[in-house]
Parts: sequence; C-alpha cells; structure tokens
Amino acid sequence: MVKQMEVVFKTFSTPNRYYLFDRNTNVIITISESDFFVLEKMTKGEYTQNIHEVLIKFQRNGFLLPSVIKTHKHPASDYLHDFIKRKSKQVTLQVTQNCNLRCDYCVYSGKYFNRGHSNKSMSFETAKKNIDYIMNHSCETKRIAIGFYGGEPLLEMPLIKQCISYINENYSEKKVIYTLTTNGTMFTDDILKYLFENDFIIMISLDGPKEIHDMHRKYPDGSGSFDIIIENLRKIQKNFPNHYKKVSINTLINPENDLRCVQKFYDIDSVLSYYTPKITSLSEFNTNYSPKYDEDFQIANRLGRMKVLLWMLGKVSKSIVPNLFQDTKLSFLITNRLLQPINALPETCHHSGPCIAGVERLFCDVDGNFLPCEKVSEKSDAMKIGHIETGIDLEKARQLINIGEITKDACSSCWGFMHCTQCAAAADNEGCFSAELKLSHCSKTLNSILEEFKDHCFLIENGLDFEEIERENIV
Repeated sequence: MVKQMEVVFKTFSTPNRYYLFDRNTNVIITISESDFFVLEKMTKGEYTQNIHEVLIKFQRNGFLLPSVIKTHKHPASDYLHDFIKRKSKQVTLQVTQNCNLRCDYCVYSGKYFNRGHSNKSMSFETAKKNIDYIMNHSCETKRIAIGFYGGEPLLEMPLIKQCISYINENYSEKKVIYTLTTNGTMFTDDILKYLFENDFIIMISLDGPKEIHDMHRKYPDGSGSFDIIIENLRKIQKNFPNHYKKVSINTLINPENDLRCVQKFYDIDSVLSYYTPKITSLSEFNTNYSPKYDEDFQIANRLGRMKVLLWMLGKVSKSIVPNLFQDTKLSFLITNRLLQPINALPETCHHSGPCIAGVERLFCDVDGNFLPCEKVSEKSDAMKIGHIETGIDLEKARQLINIGEITKDACSSCWGFMHCTQCAAAADNEGCFSAELKLSHCSKTLNSILEEFKDHCFLIENGLDFEEIERENIV
C-alpha cells in the first residue's frame, strides 16, 4: 500500500469526456477513462501502487501536488484598516423598517426571525452621516454606490430626496450610482420622473403570474399586489421609454410554485419582455423553513439552463431561451473568469465567499448600526461591525472575513475551496458562529460548483471560445 498524500482534487465526467479539477492550480483538465477510475478509487480511500503511479504522472506535469495550506487567513486581513479608510465602495441605507406589504417569505416577516417590521425610520442626520462616511472613506474608489432599502424605501421618499440634494450640494465631484430595492407598488409619475432624472437603478420584486405572486406578496388585509405592480411596469415602459433599461425584476423562485408557469408568464407578457428578470432563491439563513425543490422543478430549471447553453453555442436563437433564464448567461461567464490558472495555492489563504466586510457592501440600519450587507441578520450581535458614530470595529470585521478559521480542517481538504460561496452568514447561529451550521451548507454549495464546472466543460467541448465572448463583451 502507498501512504496517503494530502492531495485535493475533484474528478467528474460529462457524457463525452472525463475531467480532473486540480485545486492547487485551479484548472480543469481532460483525463483518460483509466486515470479517472484510478483517481476515483483514491477519493474512496484506496491507495494502491497503481494509484501512486498515476499520481506521479500528473505531478510531473504540475498537477495533484500535496496541499500546502497551513493557515486560514483572508488576504485582506492585514490591510483591512486601509481598505476601510480609503477603498469603501458602497453603503446601503435602511431608510425604514416599515412596509406597506406583508409578504409571507419576506426576511422581515413570515418564516424568518432575523428582523421584523417596525415604524422606525432613519433620520436625515443619520443618513447624512452615512453619506459623509462613504465619501470620506472612498478616496481611492472612482465610483461609489449608495442604495436605499427598507422595508419599503419609497415610504421615505422625502428622505431619499434630502439625501440626493445633500450629495449634489456637497459632493458633486464624486461619481455616485444610486440603487433602489422596492416592491413596486408605490410609484407615481412624479416619483418615477425624479428617480430616472437622478439615474437610479431600480430593482422591483415580481414573482410570476397573478395566482403565484399574490399567494405570497400581500397587503396587510390579505389582498394581492400583482395588479398594481404590472400597472406600474406598463407605466414605466409607456411614459419613460428611455429609462426602462434601468429597471430589473427580481423573481424569487419558491419550490411550492410551478417554475414552468412562471417561465411561461415572462415569455408571453408583452410588457415584461422589456425587462430583465433575475432569479433568486429563498434564503436558508435565519429560518427553520427548509425549501425542497421537487423533480419537476429541477427538470424545468435544468431545461432552461440547457437552452441558454445552446444559445451561447449558436445552436438555437435567443428567442428560444426563456426570458427568465437569459440572465443565467452571466453566471457561465463568471465561472470561466474564476477558473483562471494559478501557480499554486499559498500556505496562507482563505476560501472564497466572504466579501471584505465594511468595504464592499456596507449596510446601515435605521439606528445607525453597521452590518456587512443587507442580507445578514440585524438581530445578530456578531454581524454588527460598528456604528455610524464610532465607525467600523476592525476586529469584528476581521472575524467575519476569516470565518473559514472555524472550519479550517474541513476547508483544508475541500476541493471547492477556491470556488466556495459561503460567508459568515452561513455560520451565524443567532449571534454565535457555529462550525456545524456552516458545514451543513457545504453539500449544497459543492453540488452547485460541480454543476457550474460541468456546464463550463460542455461549452468548451462544443467549441465555445470564451475569450472571443469576453472581447465582444456579450453578456
């Protein structure tokens, strides 16, 4: 028997070829069928002379070398103070915790316990301090983003206008991108005119046809919000034809709903064809609800993705691709960008996933508390990384970006290390970080990575030139 070596890799296959993903160099290579089955034995704990010979063959070409990871540390850790002081990119203001709807899977209500609706709103003084903060901490950032979030942010339209006026009067030299996340029920012509005049990028929530959307996105009296949202989308397309491209639709896919029905809705509605729907799934954090996607859902989802792949290969026209899936093309391009070869993993590194807390997606709640982004629990002390009056707590921010330290043994031997999507939110157990909770998400994460790899290989097998697509900037 050959002594086990700490070599981390993943073997997988498509109908046409066998592949090896080498973690240490971050590349996928084609391998023979015989080598595939030998390496498969190694993943099952078998170490024979035959396996040793295959390992030596690959190692001579720079692959399947022993892992050298010794310390789990985010590369920004030692420079976090400078990043926060000079390179901040975005702040999202929770202008209110109130909302005119009561959606049953909203993170503020329903099945979630990480936050709740209230009548609290952000004061202009707090908003102004946030604006000053991001301006004073972004001297090395060419463009910054300022987002308005709720609850329903349009309930605080006067405050939003105050913020824009303050920025125009005091920071006119700074390039600012404004974003707004809304349920889409409160638009008037005056509000839309103001938002478009100030170049807002608007995200509206719409979950499909009336019978599906109204099942979950309701007013407090139980009535649905579909009709008013559709009316507003038609209004935007008709009255603001030069601006509708600044509006996108967020479609939350619920496993209880018929994905084919949602897909058909976006394909046949003439007004919705003007907008780009973006698919999101139900959050599995801060809830006891575990969504289950059945076989019918999986088949519809896979068929939609396959049509995108065939479109990218020029095998079908864009008209064949469901509108709901057209934005999926970007994910395939991102996978290709992430699969850029490296010389080797360093001894000190950290799995991908965490953004730089306090820099990339800073979120400020109505009370002035700083959190790493708008998706984490506002009730978690572990996620509160500072306050507008005192700034960022460097140690708490550093703990978030180094969340891999609590699962370092598992991460050291994980083939998905370079492509992991888990951040500290995956480990937050009501204010305490749990290694067990974080590890419970690993199977789903790795399955998702593997599917992306297989699709990537399918495209290459069929002649797609990613470099050409990147040059043409086709997204």
